[in-house]
Amino acid sequence: MKFIPSFIFTVGFLLMLISCEDRVPLANSKRLLVKGTILNQNNESIPNAEIGVFSGRNNEFDTPGLGFNGSGGELLARTVSNPDGTFTLITLYPITDSFSVEVFGEEAFSRYSYKTDIANFEPTDLTINVGNVILSEKSEVTFNINRTNASSTELQYSISYRDTFCRDVFFEEALDEELSQCHEILQIVRTLDDNNPDDSIDFTSLVNSEITFTYSINGQPQQTEILTIDQADYEFNFNY
Repeated sequence: MKFIPSFIFTVGFLLMLISCEDRVPLANSKRLLVKGTILNQNNESIPNAEIGVFSGRNNEFDTPGLGFNGSGGELLARTVSNPDGTFTLITLYPITDSFSVEVFGEEAFSRYSYKTDIANFEPTDLTINVGNVILSEKSEVTFNINRTNASSTELQYSISYRDTFCRDVFFEEALDEELSQCHEILQIVRTLDDNNPDDSIDFTSLVNSEITFTYSINGQPQQTEILTIDQADYEFNFNY
């Protein structure tokens, strides 16, 4: 019985070592300052937006909110924006080539991610300033397409719209445009015929952005309509 406390201590110490090995290595003598300002598309401040600092994060926003390791990664620190939209936080310096700052300003807004490598490059003054982060209002879009003409009428169409996701990737404090993905154009391409004459499509885009709707009926020259999303719930109906 005299050896039980020693045994428990040894097992606990070994478990602690294993746990530490799984965590991102930290430069304990360094601290990293992260700051910025969260705004909407009208340049108005967004208070109480959540900001999280992660290491080893692969796919941001796999699950809503912060603190979830959707595709691995470790939450290092978190805060919320002030009434004027500004925020600052300080974290231990993680030695990682996948450092990210993620911003979540409620479900009504788009989300933002700032990614960089701080294992092979040290930020100036140990500070990462994400600057003005614009979170745009999202819109839930419904496209209804119905055939009203005679059978055998065929419709080929495409819908192009803006994605709500924005990830800026920086290399040594310079934006890497090739790796960054910010509100890119997504496209849906389909054909409607006797087997499937009608369609209803739901997707999420951004308020004040445009949708390009291109279609051709029975192989005729293509027609294009430019639609502007002007509200949070946007519906478009098309008959052919």
